[in-house]
Amino acid sequence: MSYQANYQPVPYSSSSPSPGRPEHPSSGHMNNPSAKDATTTPTSSSPSLSPMEARHEAENQGSALPFVLFSLAVFTTVIGPAIILLALIFVLNTFERNGLEVRTSADLQNLLTISQLVTTAVSKSVPIVIAIHAYQLAAQWLKSSERQSSGRPSPLQLGLLISVLQGANVIAWLKVRWHLLRGSKGRKRQVIEPSPILTRAVSVLGLLLIVSNAVAGLDTWLHLSSKAISITRMSPYSSSNVPLHGKRLNETQCAENARLDPSSASTCGMAKSIDDSFALSRPEGTQTMTNTSAKNLVVMTDDGTQSIIVPASIEADVAYEATTFGVGTTCMSLTSECLKPVVHDTFIEYGNNFLPYINCSGVYPPANISLSIGTTTDNALPFGVVFPNNGSFGHLQTTDSMVTTNPFSLAAVVNSFAYVYDSGDDYFVNNTGFFRHGRTGAWNVLHCNNTMNEVKYRYIPASNGIGGSYQTISSVVSSVRMASLVSIGSNMPFIKNNMPSRIEGAGLRGGSYTTAFAHELSRELMSFSAALYEPIPVTAIARTSVVLGSKVQLIPLGLYLSFVVIYAFTTMTIGITALIEVHSVKFVKLVHLRITSSLPIIHALFGPVDSSRTWKNDGVEMFSTESEKDRLPEYDHHSLSDNHSASGSAKDAAPTLTSSSPSLSPSEARREAENQGSALTIILFSFAIFTAVVVPALILLALLFAFNTFERNGLEVRTSADLQNLLTISQLVTTVVSKSVSIVIAVHAYQLAAKWLKSSDRRSSGRPSPLQLGLLISLIQGANIIAWFKVRWHLLRGSKVGKRQVIKPSSILTQRKAVAITRMSSYPGSTLPSYGRQLNKTQCEEYARIGLSAAASCGMERSVHDPFAPSLPEGLQTLTNTSANHLAVFTDDGSQSVIVPASTEANVAYEATTLGVGLTSECLKPQIEDMYPQANISLTATSSDALPFGFVYSKDGSFGDIAPIYEKVATNPFSLAAVVNSFAYVNGSVGDYFVNDTGFFTHGRTGAWNVLYCSITVNDVKYRYIPASSGTGGSYQTISSTVSTVRMASLVSIGVDMGVIQKNLPSRIEGAGLRRGSYTTVFAQELSRQLIGLSSHLYKLAPVTAISETTVVLGSRVQLVPLGLCLISVVIYALTTLVIGITALIEAHSVKFVKLVHLRLTSSLPIVHALFGPVDSSRPWKSEGVEMFSTESETDRLYVGPVRSLTQGESFGFSRAGYVG
Repeated sequence: MSYQANYQPVPYSSSSPSPGRPEHPSSGHMNNPSAKDATTTPTSSSPSLSPMEARHEAENQGSALPFVLFSLAVFTTVIGPAIILLALIFVLNTFERNGLEVRTSADLQNLLTISQLVTTAVSKSVPIVIAIHAYQLAAQWLKSSERQSSGRPSPLQLGLLISVLQGANVIAWLKVRWHLLRGSKGRKRQVIEPSPILTRAVSVLGLLLIVSNAVAGLDTWLHLSSKAISITRMSPYSSSNVPLHGKRLNETQCAENARLDPSSASTCGMAKSIDDSFALSRPEGTQTMTNTSAKNLVVMTDDGTQSIIVPASIEADVAYEATTFGVGTTCMSLTSECLKPVVHDTFIEYGNNFLPYINCSGVYPPANISLSIGTTTDNALPFGVVFPNNGSFGHLQTTDSMVTTNPFSLAAVVNSFAYVYDSGDDYFVNNTGFFRHGRTGAWNVLHCNNTMNEVKYRYIPASNGIGGSYQTISSVVSSVRMASLVSIGSNMPFIKNNMPSRIEGAGLRGGSYTTAFAHELSRELMSFSAALYEPIPVTAIARTSVVLGSKVQLIPLGLYLSFVVIYAFTTMTIGITALIEVHSVKFVKLVHLRITSSLPIIHALFGPVDSSRTWKNDGVEMFSTESEKDRLPEYDHHSLSDNHSASGSAKDAAPTLTSSSPSLSPSEARREAENQGSALTIILFSFAIFTAVVVPALILLALLFAFNTFERNGLEVRTSADLQNLLTISQLVTTVVSKSVSIVIAVHAYQLAAKWLKSSDRRSSGRPSPLQLGLLISLIQGANIIAWFKVRWHLLRGSKVGKRQVIKPSSILTQRKAVAITRMSSYPGSTLPSYGRQLNKTQCEEYARIGLSAAASCGMERSVHDPFAPSLPEGLQTLTNTSANHLAVFTDDGSQSVIVPASTEANVAYEATTLGVGLTSECLKPQIEDMYPQANISLTATSSDALPFGFVYSKDGSFGDIAPIYEKVATNPFSLAAVVNSFAYVNGSVGDYFVNDTGFFTHGRTGAWNVLYCSITVNDVKYRYIPASSGTGGSYQTISSTVSTVRMASLVSIGVDMGVIQKNLPSRIEGAGLRRGSYTTVFAQELSRQLIGLSSHLYKLAPVTAISETTVVLGSRVQLVPLGLCLISVVIYALTTLVIGITALIEAHSVKFVKLVHLRLTSSLPIVHALFGPVDSSRPWKSEGVEMFSTESETDRLYVGPVRSLTQGESFGFSRAGYVG
């Protein structure tokens, strides 16, 4: 390839060829010693086509339509996923709008992935859209050249235009925008208006950058504001078998029972005879009430108005509508109306030593209730349906015969020690309705209205897979018959005996006791009627699926989609206008190549004297085969100054640029360039980038592992660091990395410039050839993946028809889950809280003065008449979680129950000592005839109230005698034996059989029986309490547990003598072990809880042993693999940036003119100046491209199109000469 003089083409018309048109006299070629050595002629390949043939080939290459249609592809790539995003939220999935947010069943990961795809497509397509817009600019330039109008750019404007189109980024846009706004600098003034194609390119790029960066920012907002939530999605039910989830009265069962036992006709078999009154209904009712039935379940409707009966189990993925029955109950306390004190002269007497004076005669609603000495035990307290005629109840007639209306009424008297607070007497307890009198506890008189309803409801399973929603669709009052059938349950002893204990403590620390009583009464009435119903088909059904849906904020979503649409339609508009503009305009591709690539300009400076190659629409194809002789000469004072006027400026002699006289001679300009200092200041940008990347990464690590608490679990870490802070920092790092690539490449260009200068001094092979220089400038100016792929492809391709790259490339060319976390800090208080518990020895000594019994029991038991007055109230309140002082909880390992404070500071974790009761993992199930372990138990004809339940005397295994329990306990651990009777374990068949592995044995018609033997240990416990991150409850971790003294064991054992455990414990766990778990384990755990709870009167407060202040923060759960890979990549990038900066600093040290060469590698302006610049040898020494140009005028505007040279024939290129028509 022979690098001869470059030429100044004179344009022909862009619309038609004119081979006969006279040649412009100024056409020709000027000698270029900098491009060609006088003594060495590079090898040149002969052209394969004549200039005329090359022109005809360029004319027949077709229009730019295929390339312009890229805008349609970009439009589709952007708007298509955006439409899919909207469809996923509002069309293809269920959604619900709530104010400025929308809840949709669309998966959040899919939504954010699509938005990320759209954002990526927008940001990466800006260079493509600008390249498409360049076709319109090219056509406008061709038309302006043909019309010889002022739309043509000047040389300076051409350089700025190429910089904008090649860079297509914020830095390139800001540089050009700054030059256009500045207008003048130093001794040069831009006196001509900027070309419309330049201003249009700057405006379009600015618009695209603003919109694309807005899309990226709004996408980040959308990511941060969107949350993953569980959503229930519905679809048609596919099965042909309709489930039987509804309920109706089993009339067949009613008729069958009436035939077998006429006395039970009115009860449908609910009560069959006096000897076996509830054999049919009692087992299923008990199982339903304890949630262990395989058929039925009683639930409260969502509005809390009534209890309804539903199926025990439902398909997990089904929602349905069905009809059923329900009981709605409302209660009121009549204690204040029924309390009839006797007024004396000096005092008011509210009752005798045993009972308050309660008489409800004349009270409305009517309930003829009165208390007398005969009702001293709670088993005989009034509890039953009120006869509507006279308000009486409790007589021998059956309940159903008393119910003649719907709704019907029920009245009850409740006695409880849980509502006794102090030693005072005769007072109402808050607004619970309880009245404390004497030493027999607190009393409450209640009157309840119960309505039996026929209910249509809708069931929707919960999104978390546990439970569901029961929504009332309609509810109408049912028949009196149904009300009378349901009322039979109140005649069963279970409701009367056990219901008050199930809600004991309600209303003390929150809520309403009457509401709790009403809810529990409706639930138990409905449960004990479960045997009445048979299943019927649902009225509607749908298949459901619980998916991880999304909660999306509408403001960021709307703004995001708006800017995406703006970008998409801007792209489409650019494509359409470009298509319209280039229609019927020839040679658009050739002009497009010259304003979007540096290769044609490099070819114009150093290319071969081969006019046919100027018609190529591929910049690489303009170059012939290169050899070592084609490497560019050195950059020294010859090529930068004196020779410029002779070669580098390719300046036409005829039309002269309006030029200001140089202020400096070439030698003065050179010395000024030498004294500009090194590139150290600019190279230090690499250190700034290194800091901007590494410092946030270090802050990220510090937030994860240093400044916040963390816990590693496999390949993930839980940290109290706020997730939004972590994501914001990672987003910052990612943004800095992506936006700094062009800066790092520009820094690296200093090293390349220094290498080129050194290679030039040594005349080594490190110098680039003209083609390599063009590729190098394209790579450095573009600094994006498109530019990299283009250059990489040319380097890998090696050869292409008619051209071979025969020399080695120059060495300078080859070189992206929230959890709640508890964070601890030092306790700020000076006084340690008393959260520990220890035996109150002062109280023990005080009670020792009262009597022997009180001395031995530390006041737990004081006298025969009033044995548990001081201890029972606090014990019951502790058991029911209503005490202001104590709480009985299980330790995290489930080994024992411990006594802890009822309340602590919300932001405190501590360690303390206390007492605990531990049992073996489960209580044994010995056969009745098996006497090991020793427990002399036998059953005789007796009621369930007299069933054996007590501590085993260690000497002979006996229990139940008159001696106090604490005298029997002589060891720690000690033993307890019990016999439990329950109908919950009767499956309906009559006979003798064991029930699964529960230990219950069904015999006859008296239910199922279980004999249990338990080993109990009282321990001194040290534990650690950590509040839950949710703010509710906390964790009780056992630090140490040692067996306490025998005295403590004997004191704790007194709780059994109170009768509360024997009466309430079996009913509290009834049904355990039927469908899950172990009955003996549940019995052991509840026994330990009740023992430690009823002993709470023994303890006094003790200081904590350690304490910390806690803060519940929204922390993060971070996967270690992506975190590690991300940080490794960040470190690699930061170190690479630092290495580039250091090597550039070393390379450029003491090398002169580095800034000048760097300018020529990173900007198109010096190259354009070399073609069209003024004859001013001092200007090439300028370190800013714009400063190389003098003041421009209208005569300096450039033409583009086909030209004819006197010596080389027709070619295609630029000219600033006047147009020849």
